Amino acid sequence: MRILLIAHVGETLGHLVRAQSVAASLSEHSHDVHIAAEDTERVRHYLEGESGLRFSGVRWQWSHNAASLEAADPQFVARILESALDIRSTIDRIQPDLVLGFPGVLSTLLARACGVPHASVMHAPYLVPLWTDEDQSTEAVSIRSIGQRVCSAADHVATFLNRQIGTPPLRYEEFLESERIFVPQPGLSLRRTPQGVTMTGFIKGSLGPAYDGEISHDSCYVTFGSGNPCDISGIVDVTAQVFGQVIVSTGGARLPEVAGNVRVVESVASRSLAGHVRAVVSHGGLGTVGTFAEFGHPQLVIPTEFDQATTGLYCRATGIAATCGLEAWPSRRSLGRQLPALSADTIRQQVTLLSKQTKQASHSASGADDIAGLVESKVRGAA
Repeated sequence: MRILLIAHVGETLGHLVRAQSVAASLSEHSHDVHIAAEDTERVRHYLEGESGLRFSGVRWQWSHNAASLEAADPQFVARILESALDIRSTIDRIQPDLVLGFPGVLSTLLARACGVPHASVMHAPYLVPLWTDEDQSTEAVSIRSIGQRVCSAADHVATFLNRQIGTPPLRYEEFLESERIFVPQPGLSLRRTPQGVTMTGFIKGSLGPAYDGEISHDSCYVTFGSGNPCDISGIVDVTAQVFGQVIVSTGGARLPEVAGNVRVVESVASRSLAGHVRAVVSHGGLGTVGTFAEFGHPQLVIPTEFDQATTGLYCRATGIAATCGLEAWPSRRSLGRQLPALSADTIRQQVTLLSKQTKQASHSASGADDIAGLVESKVRGAA
């Protein structure tokens, strides 16, 4: 079967990392796998060496993190139209038997217009209309409200594309009810689960080279994702005072002078650290959380953007990780990256608590293999 994976690449490579993991599992099932994403140097560098994986570049110069919560930006919508035209052209050229979208909100419109079966791989921020409302804390209500507004914006985009290029006038609620959706977030609580929604294990993240140094028994890994511009030097400094060793992945950002027990790398494959470090402090990227949840590592999540705020709520509900900074969300006015204003004492208190935690229950991180196996039984069989 010829399968086209379409991955949204915004400021980070999270969707692409998940797509690459699923692509590798699909290739093991002898499928003809293609992947489409924004054609940039960092995307090509990441996919370098992926034998048998055919890459197609598309224009994708936008991200929901750059969207306004107040009004539609004509330039923003114009960039979405560029992406839609390129996706349609790519589908027409490759003629896939199936399109897998990461997350799939846009690509499903083009696949449906082309008469090609489509499935989406998405997690909590894209499923807000299905969430339970059991958590009535101020921050949870605020984050759910933001999510509802993002979904409403998707309705406007679908209407715009329908008028411009004739894609289906698909409302978001209808999309959630009619789409085949794989959710690599085990234990995510929904008030109801549409027939097409299937929960899977986490998809492990692996962005960067394997770690090549010694890892002590009292080590903490600090990462805030790829390309995160937030200044995490205060978090690194405090963590170095609590743990004997700190391994920090900067994602390309620069850190000032660090303590002697801090090892700084630009990027590192989380898989090479999972099972070895003592604990993790992160922004709450789902790939990072899932990779370390497989081994039950104590984790502290400090979200910097909407996507990770939803992961923070999820971690708090499931006990997978402690969270810090969610209370800042009721006053947020943008979806993009912004480190919550936390005092050094607050960070120290949270990191100290983290250092005293024992290993948590482990969670499945077999999502890539789960999805590859389900493609045959649920997607192709229904086509």
